[in-house]
Amino acid sequence: MGRLKRPRRDAMHIPSPEEFRFVLSAADARARAALAIIALSGQRLQVLGNYDGSDGLVLGDLLDFDIKTMTWRQKPAMIRIRESLSKVGFEFFTFAGEEACEYLLKYFLTRLEHGEALDSDSPVIVPRQPDHAAAMRILEQAKAAGRHLGKDERKAVLQDAGLRANVRKKNPFVCTPKISMLIKKPMKAVGMANNPAYVFRSYFQSHALEAHDVPRDWLEFWVGHKGEVSAEYTVHKRLAPETVAEMRQAFLRVLPRVETLERKFNQLGTLDGQLRQEIEKNIELRSIERQIAREDAVSQRVVEESELPQLFEDGWTFVAVLPSGKVVVKT
Repeated sequence: MGRLKRPRRDAMHIPSPEEFRFVLSAADARARAALAIIALSGQRLQVLGNYDGSDGLVLGDLLDFDIKTMTWRQKPAMIRIRESLSKVGFEFFTFAGEEACEYLLKYFLTRLEHGEALDSDSPVIVPRQPDHAAAMRILEQAKAAGRHLGKDERKAVLQDAGLRANVRKKNPFVCTPKISMLIKKPMKAVGMANNPAYVFRSYFQSHALEAHDVPRDWLEFWVGHKGEVSAEYTVHKRLAPETVAEMRQAFLRVLPRVETLERKFNQLGTLDGQLRQEIEKNIELRSIERQIAREDAVSQRVVEESELPQLFEDGWTFVAVLPSGKVVVKT
């Protein structure tokens, strides 16, 4: 599997938080967990799984996650990026906010429900095998009962679980190109097929810069760039506890810029100006919706955001967001 093709930077479109929300609405639990690390914590795709699938982020790297109780000790939660996963060859850390932690936890709970045993060495993202544990239990139960399953029976059990017969995975991690495919699937569903999956790392970097009171060196450190903070961390293998605490608080100020769950405008400033803009947009809302209904009643629809997952499955694609928050989709 070759390296990912990189389109011209000037051809990339950095999504808005609203556009990112529609991608999330079309994503399954595994893709949301991947986007939590890439778009909401600013990491490269290779952090989740390198190109040959031999290494990647593990649950033990989620330093504030208690695996036994499946809870977060504190948020924003610290995420360690080991030297082996760092493009520039040094260890660093970033954080995961409320939304990212929610997506990660839901994905881990889904895996537990399917019988997977999670520990500190478990990959954060695993290959799609939702019924793998169930299939293995059937085979083990048959073996324990002294029953020998023939080749065809074994093949049927594995295929029912969505696996190839006699599959043997050398590496437990998802390789980088497949991480890209995982994220591209919901992107295509909402009409963002022309963008690469790694645009969501740029999404974090671009919108995080809007938090002007967060030191630029800290932002660079969180995404694994070289700088004064990374040099200090590399030499001493740690930062002062008070610096880490300040970083954690600073990351909180980044979250309103990148998260898609209820955004708190009073934390962003310019509340009055935003309210005025919203009022002006809402004045035009009904005429916009009526015009869409008149001009293209057959191929376009104005729907609520909650309707999107089913519509995407039925082949509809994203067109635009209306000022009211409703969404225009088309066949």
